[in-house]
Amino acid sequence: METWERRIKSNPTELDGMLNDLITKNASLEEQIASLQTPAQQSEQHHQEQIAAMTQQLNEQRDEMTKRSTAEQELRDDRDRLSQELQALSQAYTSLEEEYRRTSSTSLATTATPTTPQQQGPVSSEVSTLRAENARLRHDAKAADDWMAMAVQRMNEMGSANGQLQQEVTVLKE
Repeated sequence: METWERRIKSNPTELDGMLNDLITKNASLEEQIASLQTPAQQSEQHHQEQIAAMTQQLNEQRDEMTKRSTAEQELRDDRDRLSQELQALSQAYTSLEEEYRRTSSTSLATTATPTTPQQQGPVSSEVSTLRAENARLRHDAKAADDWMAMAVQRMNEMGSANGQLQQEVTVLKE
């Protein structure tokens, strides 16, 4: 209001001075606005850069988490598969052991029966057949024992590999 009263009461020369004052004030205010905009723009740019960096870091961490989850699932699958193989090997070993005991008891029972001299002719061939079968069964039992020893060794190796993989999963989770 004061400015309007001054304008109305002033002469043209004074109006020029007032106009110059207003132009100077406007220029000064524009400079202040420009000087305030530069830090605001820099601050905004800095915030945008920080957001981009954090977004990139978050994406990298998500990718790493996905990789670790996949590795963990693979290790669990391996563990389950190894457990199933161990169970199958145990069942196979039990079956072989039962068959061996059954054949051993059968061969002991046949060799324990006494023979009379009259029975030795036809029985002699039967005894030799049983002895041959007994030898074959012993050979098969030895092969089964060798196979089982190999299976146990392999299971031990798989167990230690599984333990190492579990340790790696633990380390990766940390």
